[in-house]
Amino acid sequence: MKKETSKITKETETTAESIAADAVESMAEDAIETTAAQTTAKEPGFDAFVDTLPIMGKGMLGIFFVTLVIIGAIYLLGSIKKKEDK
Repeated sequence: MKKETSKITKETETTAESIAADAVESMAEDAIETTAAQTTAKEPGFDAFVDTLPIMGKGMLGIFFVTLVIIGAIYLLGSIKKKEDK
């Protein structure tokens, strides 16, 4: 019985070692593939920046128009106040 238990234990250890070795090998292959894909791709930061330029341009244009409206409102209020003072 002890021999049988010892045999099962050795088989289990061998199976566990082979599973661990397969897992490590698989992770290493994935890491190599990921690194290769990253080095061949364009720089994502620059592409993302170029894609956002139209959105940023619209935002800046909106800020410009709001500033003009505020300046116009202040000018109108100033001219109304001058007319009241006369």
